[in-house]
Amino acid sequence: MDQRPESWDNDAMEALEWLGLAHLKANRIKQRKEKVDPFVSVYQPPLPLLQDHHTGTLVKFKGFIPTTCIQNVMTVVRKMVASDVTSQWTSLTCWGYKDSPITWNKIGHYEYLNSENDYTLLLLPNKQTAYVYQLYGSHHTKC
Repeated sequence: MDQRPESWDNDAMEALEWLGLAHLKANRIKQRKEKVDPFVSVYQPPLPLLQDHHTGTLVKFKGFIPTTCIQNVMTVVRKMVASDVTSQWTSLTCWGYKDSPITWNKIGHYEYLNSENDYTLLLLPNKQTAYVYQLYGSHHTKC
């Protein structure tokens, strides 16, 4: 990510876009010999946060996961970062079900009104930086 303070927003959004592609297991971010024909698509995915190694691990859980479980996963991730198991970056993304009955701060949740309730934590240990992206519906009030 760029060192200039004014570019952090663009870098952070590119990181979020890249993480979204990784969660989808998009072929666009995999190292491939053949290039996509520009007649078909001119889209260029953002570069990964880690330039010299293109390996990683994607772990997914699905279902109603208690908050304590998510906290424990984040604790394990932070311990891995502290012990240099992963030194470049790591992230934790949680997507809430769009028809779950409760969302942020015990607010009622309705599928067609305020169904977004997602967040991503992006940790950059080599810069001692963390980004938090919270996505929630337009009818949520700030707390």
